[in-house]
Amino acid sequence: MDILLHLDSELSHRLAATSRQRGKPLDAVVLEALRSYLPSPAESEWPPEVLNFKGIPDMPPFESYRSELLPPKDDPLA
Repeated sequence: MDILLHLDSELSHRLAATSRQRGKPLDAVVLEALRSYLPSPAESEWPPEVLNFKGIPDMPPFESYRSELLPPKDDPLA
């Protein structure tokens, strides 16, 4: 994918300086910055604490309370 960026003077100078310091082309420095800024696919998933949660052993299942639910008094969308 090709992207055209318009950088202000200060940011342009910082990018050029970083490129020279690291001995890398401008596009490589921009790619590094994007990779460090954007979440990776693994980071956008649920955290391990949620994925590994097995529930609370002595808690009754939610569905066991379904028969106790009452219908709404009024239609909330009417």
